Amino acid sequence: MTQAQRALAYLRSVGPDGATNADLARHLETSHQTVYMLTKDLLRQGLIRSEPQGRAWRFHASQDPAASPHAPGGDPTV
Repeated sequence: MTQAQRALAYLRSVGPDGATNADLARHLETSHQTVYMLTKDLLRQGLIRSEPQGRAWRFHASQDPAASPHAPGGDPTV
């Protein structure tokens, strides 16, 4: 499982509460820079959404991950 897949799985597991960069870095045991790159890519693909929370950002898994052609198990031909 890639780090992006692990990040997405974690965001799905925490549900509507979401997670901050720090939460993701702790869970993935990686740097904040790596988390930044992962979340940037996941946002671009539409697999997650974000919202500002003070000086940090909170990330949430998108509601319908199968709707994205880049989602694991999604139809890449759409």
